[in-house]
Order: sequence, then structure tokens, then C-alpha cells
Amino acid sequence: MNNIPFFTTQIDFLYKIASFRNEWLDWIFLFLNYFDTLYFIMVVIPVVWIAVSPRWGIRVAILLIFSSLLNTHLKVLFQQPRPIVDFPNLAMLPFRSPGFPSGAAQTAALLGGLLVYGWKSPKAWAIAIPYALLIGFSRLYLGVHYVTDVLGGYCVGLAILYAFIYSINSIDTFCKKQGRGFCIVLAILICLLYAFLVPSAAGYRLMGAFLGFSAGAYASIRFRLNPIKSRTVPMRCLSAFITVLIVYILYFLTSCARGIPPAIQSFLIAIWISLGAFPFCRAWLKAGNK
Repeated sequence: MNNIPFFTTQIDFLYKIASFRNEWLDWIFLFLNYFDTLYFIMVVIPVVWIAVSPRWGIRVAILLIFSSLLNTHLKVLFQQPRPIVDFPNLAMLPFRSPGFPSGAAQTAALLGGLLVYGWKSPKAWAIAIPYALLIGFSRLYLGVHYVTDVLGGYCVGLAILYAFIYSINSIDTFCKKQGRGFCIVLAILICLLYAFLVPSAAGYRLMGAFLGFSAGAYASIRFRLNPIKSRTVPMRCLSAFITVLIVYILYFLTSCARGIPPAIQSFLIAIWISLGAFPFCRAWLKAGNK
């Protein structure tokens, strides 16, 4: 039927999981599908950038963009079908794109690992492990992935995490030595080369986000638009909420407008997060305190 490893065993396992489905569990696991959508990314990046720190915001944004790009190309490379292809009644969502590796599992492993690495607290483990496992299991419960897809996603996500941890100090040293101007020029060249060598709709969207966030972060840091003084937790949370709200407004406005390419849409949203959010929130909150 196909070349999926342990195909019969995996299908039997998915049907066994499906036998436990009920209305409440269906609602829970369908909600968890949100963590495998663009809407989730449009929350994570601005929250880290605004509420945690610009430094970690840049890291998380670039890692998530690179992870999405890699996942897209790995799916095209392996072309492994999802369960819905051979068993249409098994899947609860109509995904028909290639299944290996699971993008949700890959993102969960990467974000969970970043949380543990950045927070360095037992609490981080208590959040990261259940989060990653629950997201991975949700793909099986919904019948949208095989077990090998989920395990493959975990492996790719952890590989990206390992590469980040291993190289981040060297990258930071290199960027400080070469200067921010060199880094933004390098980001532009990477986007142009990628668009020329590997043209694809998904790639253009991701390169638009990468270029927008890189340019915005450069300008924000260069002109000291990001807050230097410490901010209270409520202030950080409120600023993050305002930023995410406007991200969603921009997304739906640009989606409704005709003729706006996905790359331009992602560029505009990324520019808002990295360049516009800090001064806008500061002005908004300052006006509200008068």
C-alpha cells in the first residue's frame, strides 16, 4: 500500500486511540490543533519580543521561521502521506499535505526545549514536557499523523534546538564583531538568495517574515525604541496583549484586501511586531495614565 514503516502496527494503534474518542476529548484535542497554526505563532513571537526581551524575541522569531521553512522542505522531500489518504474515516481534520515530519511535534519540541534552556528552572521542565507530549499525542488522537511523523518531528525540533544551543555563543560573538549593519545586509542577502534558488509560496511568506523582523529589530535596537528601563509584569502583559491584538487585526485586514502577496503580508506583520509595537504601546499606556 505504501512504504510507511510498521504501517499495519501504526494503523492499528491509531484506531485503538480513536476508540476512546468522545465529545469532550474531541473538543480538547481539536483545540490543541491551534498550536499547529499560524495564529499560535502570531502570539508566541510578539509575546516573547514584548513581554520577555527583544534578545529572546529575535531568537525565537528566527528559530520558528527557520523551523517552519525546514519542515516545509522535509515534507516535500519525503512525501509521506497522512492516514487520511488510505483511511478517510480516521482523520478528524482534512489535512492532505505530506505528513512527515509533524510540524506540530517539531515546534513543540523546539519551544519546550527553548523554555527549559532559557528559564533554567524545574518549573520549565514541568511545563515543557507535558506540552510537547500532549501536542504530539493530539496529532495521533486527531488521526492526522502517524507515530513516525510525530517522532520525526520531535527529532527535527530537538536537532534545531541542539544546533542553536551549540552555536548561539559563536553567533552572538560574530554579530557583535561584525556589527548590526552587516547582520541586516546578510539577512537581506539570505532572503534574496533563497527566493531565487528555492522559489515557493510558503518560502516567500517565511522570507517576508524573516526580512521584516530582521529589519524592524535592527531599527528598534539601533534607535533605542525598545524600553531600556525595567517594566512591571502587568505592563509587559498589557503591552503584549495590545501587540497581539493589532497583529490579528493586520492579518485579517491584509487577508481581506485583494492583491496583497503573502510575502508582503508577513513582512508588514513582522515590521509591526519588531518596530512598531514598542513605541505604540509606550505611547498608548502613557496616554492612558494621564
